[in-house]
Amino acid sequence: MILGIDVGGTHTDGVLVKKENTNSQMVYKIDSTNKVVTDHDNLKKSIIKVLDNLTETIDNKEIERIVLSTTLVTNVIYEEKYDPVGMILIPGPGLNPEYLKYGEENIILDGYVDHRGKEVKTISKKEIKNALNKLKNKGINKVAVVGKFSIRNPIQEQKVKKVIEKEKYDFEILTLGHKLSGNLNFNRRIITAYYNTAVSDIHHDFISSIERTLKKRNINSDIYLLKCDGGTISLNKSREIPIKTVNSGPAASIMGTMVLNKNKKTGVALDIGGTTTDIGLLIKGEPAFMPKGIKINGYPSLIRGLYSVSIPVGGDSEVYVENRKIKVGPQRKGPAAALGGSSPTPTDALLVLEEIKKDKNYSFEYNIEKAKSSLLSLIEKLDNDSNFDIKTIAEIIVEKVSEKIKSSIINILDT
Repeated sequence: MILGIDVGGTHTDGVLVKKENTNSQMVYKIDSTNKVVTDHDNLKKSIIKVLDNLTETIDNKEIERIVLSTTLVTNVIYEEKYDPVGMILIPGPGLNPEYLKYGEENIILDGYVDHRGKEVKTISKKEIKNALNKLKNKGINKVAVVGKFSIRNPIQEQKVKKVIEKEKYDFEILTLGHKLSGNLNFNRRIITAYYNTAVSDIHHDFISSIERTLKKRNINSDIYLLKCDGGTISLNKSREIPIKTVNSGPAASIMGTMVLNKNKKTGVALDIGGTTTDIGLLIKGEPAFMPKGIKINGYPSLIRGLYSVSIPVGGDSEVYVENRKIKVGPQRKGPAAALGGSSPTPTDALLVLEEIKKDKNYSFEYNIEKAKSSLLSLIEKLDNDSNFDIKTIAEIIVEKVSEKIKSSIINILDT
């Protein structure tokens, strides 16, 4: 058996597939699925709930592999829920190092390795210690060391690491730039190292808690995280480069769409979630790829991944009235009103239009009356000359969501 769980911004979805013998061939078929509301303050809790729902009737020893797709790293970055990072840069001659600085604290070391990997100018131990002491004095416990040509020769990055270890500096996280990618591009390497360092401790805590949870349930299967290129990385290997799991949610959507696109057509992969809508491209059935690296928080990185664009509109986007006109998003103020939220949402509109049906795999119930009440609250704020009823309001909301998605797709295709 294989178990897959996708932690989205609004819902956490799970699927359990089993091996079956069909026409003398072993194939995987869906055994069960489950959906729960994501607890943003405790993603592990959401995963465990789906896990327990899917495995309540099976022997956990039958599970061969678990694959997780999580928004954890992406959310930490976009919401800036991380501690300051100290960047130790070794650029050498060339571009003004002031243009290379990124983040809260940057220190430039006076040494360099040339483009052939030859160490032209060494870095003194005293200079390294001064840099490390400066970071410590500022209370910075996360450090990234990035040399311009470190992938040709990492000697100077490693020298900084040796000083940290020998002098027993107690930094919580240390990232060496040469370990992140084998491709050249100093600017991209700086961005990648910064965010890898920023999210590491939160990522480590998360996967450690997942490992403990699975152990308690006697699940000893291999565990993988989905990467932004559509592949997977083992839970243990992800400790060193957690940034590779950024955008794993959109990657999951695109890979799923690719499987459904059996005729290998060119088209758009569209995943309308609760918080965002993820858009990908399929060219003759294959997902568009960014070999130089995706953008992270708007900056180019060295993390290779599938092309995707996320726009802030989804089922839980807040619907409100501004200047007597209905507006949708980009903010989200919680779940749909039908699920106890404080504001009307596109999900409430779809419920009123009876476009969402009850599903036995959902572990929650929609309150249709609350959905209707939330939409009715908008009418009194609209143009008094307009004769709106609740169905018309719902149709306008759905149309506005559709227009936002449509315009984003057109913009992507035009560029």
